[in-house]
Amino acid sequence: MNKRFDTWFYVARAPERQIAACDGYETVDAEWLSPGGALAMGEAGERTIIFPTRLNLELLAQASSAQDCVERAEARLIAPVLPKIVQRDGKNILTIPESAGYGAASEVVG
Repeated sequence: MNKRFDTWFYVARAPERQIAACDGYETVDAEWLSPGGALAMGEAGERTIIFPTRLNLELLAQASSAQDCVERAEARLIAPVLPKIVQRDGKNILTIPESAGYGAASEVVG
C-alpha cells in the first residue's frame, strides 16, 4: 500500500464491567478479548490482524495482569518505526528494525 500510517496504541486499565461501545464509523463492532485469544483467532483465520496490531498483541500477551501490562507500557521506550519490504526467497517480507522493541518481526506480504 502506498500510504504511510501514523498509528498509536494505548494501554489503559478499564473499570470492571466496562462496556465496549462503537461509534458506528471508525469501529462498527467490539468485544473484549485477551491478547492471546485475539492472536489465536488471527492464526485460525477467524480474524484479520494486521502487522502492527499483531506485534502489539504479542507484547500485551507477555503481561501477567492488567497492572503488569500498564507497568510494561510505562517502562517501554517509544520508537518511531518505518517498516521496510525486503526480498527473501522470492517473497516480499515486511520488516521493522529489531531496535523498535518487537524483536525479529516480519511478515510475508503480497
